[in-house]
Amino acid sequence: MRRRSPIIVEVVGLFLSVAGLASAAPSYIVTDLGSLGDARSDSHGRAINNSGQVVGYYLSTNGNYRPFLYTGNGPMQDLGTLPGDAGGGAYGINTSGQIAGYSNSGLNDHATLRGSSGSMQQLPTSGISRAADVNDNGQVVGYGGIGYHHAFFYDGAQVNDLGTFGGDQSQANQINNSGQIVGAADLADHTTHAFLSNNGGPLRDLGTLGGFSSSALAINEAGTIVGASYTSSGYQHAFICTGNGPMVDLTLGTAFVNCHSTANGINNKGQIVGGIGGGAAFIYSDGVMTDLSTLIDPACGWYLETAYAINDNGQILCDAIYDYGVRQQHALLLTPINTPEPSTLVLVGVGAVSLLACTWRRRRV
Repeated sequence: MRRRSPIIVEVVGLFLSVAGLASAAPSYIVTDLGSLGDARSDSHGRAINNSGQVVGYYLSTNGNYRPFLYTGNGPMQDLGTLPGDAGGGAYGINTSGQIAGYSNSGLNDHATLRGSSGSMQQLPTSGISRAADVNDNGQVVGYGGIGYHHAFFYDGAQVNDLGTFGGDQSQANQINNSGQIVGAADLADHTTHAFLSNNGGPLRDLGTLGGFSSSALAINEAGTIVGASYTSSGYQHAFICTGNGPMVDLTLGTAFVNCHSTANGINNKGQIVGGIGGGAAFIYSDGVMTDLSTLIDPACGWYLETAYAINDNGQILCDAIYDYGVRQQHALLLTPINTPEPSTLVLVGVGAVSLLACTWRRRRV
C-alpha cells in the first residue's frame, strides 16, 4: 500500500489586523499528517506531547478506524491493536511516549495502554471501555462499564470507578501529573455536569454557565480547567475555571458570543484551543480569541474545523477539510513561526498589510 506523505505548507508573513484579532498574532507552518488509507481516507489527531508526537486514528481501507502515531520523522505509523482485533484509536500520549486508547474486537471496545517500548496491554476494565489519557506517572483515565459506563482511574495496579453525581453515567477526559482528573458526570435529574477529582477521590461538581449541561475536557499542570457548558441563553460556550473558582465564559466580549463553542485543550502557558460554531478552530491567548484560519494562508486550501490540543511549544493539533466537495478530512499540525515584535510590524491604514508566501514541500517515502 502506498502511504501518503505529510505535506508541509510554510506560511510566512504578516496578517491583516481585524477587529478582535491580535496585531502580533503568529503565523504557522501547517503539516498535513496524511492517512494510511486510500486517497480519500480521513485521519483525526487527538493528543500531542511536548516532543511534537501526535496520536489519533485514521480510516483504514477495510473500513475500520485504527490508531496512529506521528513523530515528525516520515509518515504516520499504525500502532496496531490487541491480538485478533481489527480497529481502535489513540487519545492520549505522555512525555515518555505511553499512549492511551482502545482496541476494538468488532463487538466491544477495550481500554488499552501502549508502553513506550511499543507493547500494548489491555487494561482490567469491565464491559465496553476506552482510555482517554495517560499522565507522566503512567496513571490512566477513561470510561468503561456494562450497560452504563462510568469514569475510571487506573493507578497502575487497579481500576477505580469514579462514580457519578447520582445519575447513570460519567466519563473522565484528562489527567495531569498531580493526579487531577476532569470529565463529566450525570446527575439524578439526567443533566450532566463537569467534574474535578483528585487522584480518584470524590467528584467535585464544577457547575455550569447557567445552562443544563457542562463537560470538563482538559486540565494543565496548574490545575486550570477548560471545556464546554450550556448557557442560560441556550448556547454551548467554551469555559475556563480553576479548581476553586467558578466557570468563566471565554466568548464574553468577543464576536463569537452568539455561536456555539468548545474549549478542547490548554497548555501550561494558559493558551487554549477549541472549536467555534459549525466549523472553525480557535486559539485563546492573552485574553483574545482568534480564528485560527486567519493565521494560515487561505490559498493553501485547508479549512480548519476544530483544534483539539496544544503543547507548551505552541504546536496545535487540528482537524481540517481540504475540499468541501470531496470532504477530505485530515489531522493537521500547526507549528508557530517566530514573528517580529509589534513595534517592527508595518501597519497600513487600520490593519497590517498581508505579505503571504506559500511554499510546498512533499517528502517522498
